[in-house]
Amino acid sequence: EYAKHVQQQKTEHPASGAQPKENVFYAFWKWTTHDPVAFYTSVLAVFTFVLSVSTLGLWFVTWQSGRRQAQDMENAIAAANEANRLSKQNMGASNRPWIGFGLNGDIKPIVDGSTQIVVTVISAGRSPAKITSMRAASNVLGGEFPADAPEFATSMSGQSILVPGQNSNMRWTHTPLPAEIPLIKSGVMVFYIYARVDYEDLTTGRQHHTTMCQRYLPVSKTYVLIQKYNDAT
Repeated sequence: EYAKHVQQQKTEHPASGAQPKENVFYAFWKWTTHDPVAFYTSVLAVFTFVLSVSTLGLWFVTWQSGRRQAQDMENAIAAANEANRLSKQNMGASNRPWIGFGLNGDIKPIVDGSTQIVVTVISAGRSPAKITSMRAASNVLGGEFPADAPEFATSMSGQSILVPGQNSNMRWTHTPLPAEIPLIKSGVMVFYIYARVDYEDLTTGRQHHTTMCQRYLPVSKTYVLIQKYNDAT
């Protein structure tokens, strides 16, 4: 009986050296109330860490946004400069001199013999042009018109000024050889009329030129443009 009593006492009243396990909530309450300095120092450290991470995240987002804004600004400036350049270019193109050609409409078919040819140089722009050379020719050639025009028979070199709406004529007479006429009619040989004018823009000093070429069609007895030698710069 005594041994049972002793064992019961040990169970109900453990020895002073044994430490019962504390409840987690009780330990937390004890820490916050008995050592508040340590508690608030830990809380402050956690808060500082969270604030540091948030600050770094905010700085990264701000940096990325700044980069995008800088790129957008550069793109906007580049677009504005390009628009300004195109505007000036279009304005210059609309105000510059333009020289064109006209061929007299009553020109006689070359197969009917000698024909009077008149090539008109037309100032169609909005500013004066200084003509540095005007050249024109007519020729009977075999096949397609060459990339480099043959020698010009009619030349009006020298300097003259054409104001907008003013014209200047180059005229000459072409007489085909008797042997050329049947070849022109059959299409073996082709009769061409071609011209070139070089001029200067008095406003900008830039050099320009205009070329023209027409061929005779024996079937319709008309003259048509040859696109590869109709150019203007």
